[in-house]
Amino acid sequence: MTHLRFLLLVAVSLVVGLAAIALLPFLGIARPNAEIAWTASLYADKTRAADSIKGPRILVVGGSGTLFSFDAEVATRRLGQPVVNYGTHAGLGLGYILDRANRILRPGDTVLLAPEYELLQQDSVANEYAIQLTAFYDHAYLDRLPLMERPQYLLGYKVLPSLAMGARIALHRPPAGRTDITLDRLGDARGNTVALSKGNIAPGAITAGRTVSPAMVERLRLFAKEAKARHVQVIAIPPALIDAPSNRSPAFAAFHKRLAAVLAGLGIAQAGDAAIGFLPPSDMYDSAYHANDRGRALYMERILTVLCKTRVCGP
Repeated sequence: MTHLRFLLLVAVSLVVGLAAIALLPFLGIARPNAEIAWTASLYADKTRAADSIKGPRILVVGGSGTLFSFDAEVATRRLGQPVVNYGTHAGLGLGYILDRANRILRPGDTVLLAPEYELLQQDSVANEYAIQLTAFYDHAYLDRLPLMERPQYLLGYKVLPSLAMGARIALHRPPAGRTDITLDRLGDARGNTVALSKGNIAPGAITAGRTVSPAMVERLRLFAKEAKARHVQVIAIPPALIDAPSNRSPAFAAFHKRLAAVLAGLGIAQAGDAAIGFLPPSDMYDSAYHANDRGRALYMERILTVLCKTRVCGP
């Protein structure tokens, strides 16, 4: 009997301990790092911008490549319809990015989908950034997950660093996040200038030999299906990407050919090929997908030239 009581005590202690870990973010005792807090603020600002628009909108959906490289202000003028840059952080993974965009879609909207290419090769394993953002800021996402997947989001955040950050904030030392850029009223990054560009940027892009993963095909399928049910048009556009030999290789060409076939099979329209997103290294800011202001202008001219072939555009 003593042995049984001991096992019961261990089980109860384990349950209580896990429950305490899950509750710490809800109680504000544990807090996320600066990057997660900054990403949450991006979503808050961009969602407010989208919600403030009455009637149909164009939402540009992707990771930080969209945040840095797409200019919604220029697109709004040329396309004659309100455009919001809904790009945030590729580290969240394509599944989360699509889910977050899906929640704010309205009938009549258009989505310009521009995910970084690596996201299309990922599996469906819970992503570290998505886990932390969900645990601290997006509890509504839990309701959209199968019951068996929820514990990893409630318990999988970095507990000890988060408790340390909670203590810092309690001492009035909040995380700063990125200070080199600001958002304009349509969600575009500003401050990523030629003068501040970092240089020596790695080419990034895809893992050679891997194609679009079945998990991401399924995520895209569900997104396209729900968009169609709400009369939302989805158009895939190539992301801005540094022009490097690896991104003009046969492996990349094969990957993009497969991607085009996947999108066509899902009924997602496509505007332009990968090459219109290629930008010179001198036009990149601090990563393979982040254009500086000069690169952004070139990228937007190319993208809008393609989009304006199928619709009436302004000067």
